[in-house]
Amino acid sequence: MNPNRYPAISRAKERDTTFLVVELLASSSEFRTWFFDQLVANPAEAQFLGVMRSVETHGRETDIRVEFDTDGTRHLALVENKLDAAFGERQISDYYQRTDQYVQEGRCDRATVVLLAPANRADAVTRDRFDHTITYEQIRDQLRKVPHDSTPFAEEVFRIALIQEGETDKSNLMATLTEQLKPVLQEIAPHLELEATENRIRIKSSDPEFPSIVWYEIRAKFSALGTIAPGIRVSTDDSNELRAIHQVLESQYDDLPLDSYRVELADNHRKKQGMVEWVLEVPGDPEAISDGQIQQVVNAMQTIIEHYHDSLRDVVSE
Repeated sequence: MNPNRYPAISRAKERDTTFLVVELLASSSEFRTWFFDQLVANPAEAQFLGVMRSVETHGRETDIRVEFDTDGTRHLALVENKLDAAFGERQISDYYQRTDQYVQEGRCDRATVVLLAPANRADAVTRDRFDHTITYEQIRDQLRKVPHDSTPFAEEVFRIALIQEGETDKSNLMATLTEQLKPVLQEIAPHLELEATENRIRIKSSDPEFPSIVWYEIRAKFSALGTIAPGIRVSTDDSNELRAIHQVLESQYDDLPLDSYRVELADNHRKKQGMVEWVLEVPGDPEAISDGQIQQVVNAMQTIIEHYHDSLRDVVSE
C-alpha cells in the first residue's frame, strides 16, 4: 500500500487500532508469537485460547482480553489501549483489581495488565504502573515482518495514528488561534482565561458561579487529513452532574446558530468528552490551513460560548 496515494483512513482512533490488534491476534500465528514474546518466556510454546474486545466485567471495561496457555498455566492479559485519551480516575488500579478477581475466581492462573500506546504516551512513570508495555512503534515495525494479507492496511493505520500523536507540529497553529481568540474572549466575559499547549487550547472561567468541571476547548488532530474542533468539555464522574449539564446543552442545541452538518451533541450525558463539538476538516499539514479556516474556528468557538455560557453558569451547585 502506498500511503502517499491511498491513505487507509483520514484519522485513526483507539477503536481502530484495538480492532486491528484483535484481528491480528485472532488470525496471525506470527503476530501472536511476537505478541506473547512481549509477555512470557518461550512464546512459541504458548497455546492461543482466544481474544475479545471491549470486555465488561466487574463494572469496568477491558479494551482487549487475551487468553493463552503455557505448559498448563492459563494466562489472561488485560490490555489497555491509550492513543490520545487521558487515564480515568482509578482506571489503572481497577485493571489490577480485575486481575486479582479473575485469579480468585479460578478464571486463570496468572493475569497481567498491559499498556498499548504510542511511545510518547508511555514514559517511564507510566510504564512502571503496568506489568508490560507494547508501543505502537513496536507493532508498526513488527507488521512489516509479518506475512499476512491485512498487515499492509494495519501498518498504514498505525502509521497514521503515530503521525497524529507526535510527528505533526501544531505549535504555529495553536499560537495563531490563541492570538485571535484573546480579544474575542475579552469581549465575551472578563472571567474567561485561555490555556494553550501545542495540541489544544482550553478556555476556563474563573467566575466562582461557573461550574469548574466545565470548560471550552479547541482540539486539533492531523494525519492524512486534519480536523479542528471547538467544543464544550466536562470533567466529572458524577452522573447527576453530567446529566444536568447535558440537559442544559440539549435544551438549547436546536437554537445553536452553527452549520448543522458540522456540529454535534453527544447522544447521552456519559459522553463527557465533547458534549457539544463543531468540527472543521482542514488539510493534513497545519501550515496549509488558510486564514479563512482559522477565522471559522474562532467564530465557532465564540458562538458556542455566547450561546451556552450564561445557562451553564448555575447548572451545577458548587
